[in-house]
Amino acid sequence: MLTPGICPRRLVNAGKTRVAGIDLSGRIAPTRRLAFDAGATFLNLKSRSLTVPTALLPYLRDAKVPFNLVAKTTLTGGARWTLPLPDRIGEGVISVDYYHSSKVRSSDNVLPAYDLFNARFDLKGIAGTNIDAAIFARNLFNKSYLSSSNVGSAALGVFSSFYGAPRIVGAEVRYLFGS
Repeated sequence: MLTPGICPRRLVNAGKTRVAGIDLSGRIAPTRRLAFDAGATFLNLKSRSLTVPTALLPYLRDAKVPFNLVAKTTLTGGARWTLPLPDRIGEGVISVDYYHSSKVRSSDNVLPAYDLFNARFDLKGIAGTNIDAAIFARNLFNKSYLSSSNVGSAALGVFSSFYGAPRIVGAEVRYLFGS
């Protein structure tokens, strides 16, 4: 008999897993003004055993421990160029970057892989002052992509996902106090 307002709960050890992988990053700066960055993460996710009560097995799609919202592969890349501007103008920096995520599982749902590009122009110490300004674009090509998912179920026929941010274009101004 259940007490009104009390939900029965059960804590279950899902089993054993192995998470292995490699995370790489590097920078090449052929000159003082130019730099290229790259990074990658590769994960190998394995279920070793699953110990779930028999009564819960019908609710599992696979007899594996789910690795929700974990991309097996992510890649990044970027370039940064400091422009040869006179000191009276300030220090100008152009930067671009790239991000790739492989497909991601979220419960019974699989979110597809996606790629994003960002760009930015900074002007620091404008005309020898303590003022910096920047313009930027995130998701430069306005890519529609699914960034996360809500709880869904193939058995219920219900899936829902959340789109990532659309293209965002903006400007920033900053004043540095002190010397």
